[in-house]
Amino acid sequence: MRMLGTAARIEEALLDLLVGYSSDLGLLSEEYDPDSGHLAGNFPQAFSHLGLIRAADAIRAARDADQLRRP
Repeated sequence: MRMLGTAARIEEALLDLLVGYSSDLGLLSEEYDPDSGHLAGNFPQAFSHLGLIRAADAIRAARDADQLRRP
């Protein structure tokens, strides 16, 4: 059960990194150009936001499940 907690912390760190790619208003575009550091493609992109929300929800669910399993 300890592994799930570690995985959730790693995923949360990755999620924080991804949020760092958003605009000043917290919006995401369809693409990100790592060479220039600019958002590219359609903006704002609802599917990018939805993916981020679903990832955050999955991390929360994994954390909750891990806490329920601990004695």
